[in-house]
Amino acid sequence: MAINSVKSSATIRSSTPGSISYAPALAVLTTLFFIWGSLTSLNDVLIPFAQHVFTLNLAQSMLIQTAFFLAYFIISLPAAKIITLIGRSRPSRSS
Repeated sequence: MAINSVKSSATIRSSTPGSISYAPALAVLTTLFFIWGSLTSLNDVLIPFAQHVFTLNLAQSMLIQTAFFLAYFIISLPAAKIITLIGRSRPSRSS
């Protein structure tokens, strides 16, 4: 039985001097996610403080949490449209 090797037509790009470096974008993205996570955790700490300062009951103070996470949903809809429009307007790369 003969074993034939099949070569893929896809090429793997190596790191050459003219290639694009994604390290700065990765650093910015990592920093943003760290800040985003910190703010989300800080929200849990600040709710009891806001409850005391503004004399809120438990239901009113939990509306802070609801509004915080509802913003993810509200902002995601127009953001998805913008990403779709940007994705359609860019020409595709042909190798």
